[in-house]
Amino acid sequence: MNRYRFGIAVLLAFALVTLAGCFGSKPYEYQGERPDLYSVATHTVLGSVGYILEEVKFDPEIRVLEEDSYGRTLFLYSEGGLVSAYSLVVQQQSDDGSAYYYSDTCFISSPDEEFSDQEIMQLKQRNDWGIAFDPEKCERVAISPEKEEGPMKTGDLVRFYKQVFGDEAASRPAYNIDYFVTDRYGRSMYLASGEWRGEGADSGRRYVVMLFDAEGECDETEGVLDLPDPNAYQDDLKSFKERNGWNAPR
Repeated sequence: MNRYRFGIAVLLAFALVTLAGCFGSKPYEYQGERPDLYSVATHTVLGSVGYILEEVKFDPEIRVLEEDSYGRTLFLYSEGGLVSAYSLVVQQQSDDGSAYYYSDTCFISSPDEEFSDQEIMQLKQRNDWGIAFDPEKCERVAISPEKEEGPMKTGDLVRFYKQVFGDEAASRPAYNIDYFVTDRYGRSMYLASGEWRGEGADSGRRYVVMLFDAEGECDETEGVLDLPDPNAYQDDLKSFKERNGWNAPR
């Protein structure tokens, strides 16, 4: 091979590696000391992607606030986003491979890290703070420093996103859709946001949860949940999951 052809081959190889890095990059890996808390938060807090994104990706804020005598941990979780901006989360327990939590009731969120004493007390009560641990009441998640990727193809997500948002759709939809979680029977949920509208105090955007069945289909009536308040949606999300048979046999 002459020098010219060799140079072209090197350039092509470099281009392929670069493209692979752009479109096939590995999931972000949490570097902190509490992957158990990280795993619970990324499986329960809507809008969580597992990292904070500025010029580069780095760990979300995880701050242990309190522990009870039965192994529960109350902690703050934040990725700096507008949905679930700051969340207080209760983990029931963890062992070498799994972390345990109460589905739908293990966290509350606030836009400004301000939580009243009453809100904290009610969160603890819903999570049996100070009471003996009962694994039968818990959901379990495997402890991992990486948030898993969703099952849906980008093209299918974008197609349905455009149907849901219409004129409110963002110009680059794939950047406005984040995977949330998958249930035991293959259903999956994604959080999507529309284009910013308005100016100043009147500005905002629409936030929607899209739920897909195991075959990748989404009911345009029952499978879409609007979030009027991106930090106070827990009850609505619980009802939404129940209507769609979340974690129930098909």
